[in-house]
Amino acid sequence: MRQLFLFIYKLRVFFAFVGLELLASWLIVRNNSYQGYTFLSSSNALASNILESKSNINAYFDLKDQNEILALKNAKLEEEKDRLKKQVSIIWNDTSLRTSQSKSLLDTSANYQFTAAKVVNNSVIFNDNYLTIDKGERDGVKPGMGVVSSNGIVGKVKMASKNFATVYSLLHNDLTISSMIKSDSILCTTKWNSAGGDRNDYTTAELLFIPMDHKLKKGDTVITSGYNSVYPEGLMVGVVDTSFKVKSDMFQSVKIKLSTDFSTLRHVYVVENFHTKEIDSLEQETLKTVTY
Repeated sequence: MRQLFLFIYKLRVFFAFVGLELLASWLIVRNNSYQGYTFLSSSNALASNILESKSNINAYFDLKDQNEILALKNAKLEEEKDRLKKQVSIIWNDTSLRTSQSKSLLDTSANYQFTAAKVVNNSVIFNDNYLTIDKGERDGVKPGMGVVSSNGIVGKVKMASKNFATVYSLLHNDLTISSMIKSDSILCTTKWNSAGGDRNDYTTAELLFIPMDHKLKKGDTVITSGYNSVYPEGLMVGVVDTSFKVKSDMFQSVKIKLSTDFSTLRHVYVVENFHTKEIDSLEQETLKTVTY
């Protein structure tokens, strides 16, 4: 034991240096969102494999709950399939609509492709949060694609490597979602920025640009508007909460409860819009011709 103490005493300067280095590194990661994210989402192979293994273990213990959720969703999908089959049958039986409405219905269903992915890393404690998924360029994932979960909006792809991609979380100051109130189609924008004055609250966000004279109720559903090429129309964003505050003489700001629980996020879907390039190109050309 005496020899051990002598050994530690001889190397006391080295141990003190290592301790201070670790403390400095921890302070940098804890108090700086960029360094924190870089540390959390290290793209080296070892870190990715460890995170994926952890995710697999968590997923195993969540199987019972996930199976119950999937069973309910499968039941809803069967009901939706039956409803759509009836609609298609009506359309095809009406020869006057066969070449127009039926084609429109089929085209709409073919506009988007959803690629399943697992979350291997995630953050909710910073001002700008990201997550990492196990799908990348090899799977057709590209920057700018939308990311959703079975419960609602998650974010948008920032960067993609061969096998992985990083995603702007909805809990990020630079991300806004074109939204609308489902009951009356009032357009608005969803943004997490300082929702309720507390950026550490990952369960709520803020609705912007709601007209002052528009009456909202607690529980009103907020969905995607479809007014961009990232997300289809009708995906869940959240529900109206009770907190209201005035932002200007024209608009009110409304606090909403997000439908996605970012603290338990395990599985997501990357959304590809087959018409994104065409839409973006047309809009860019239109902007070039606009004169003021």
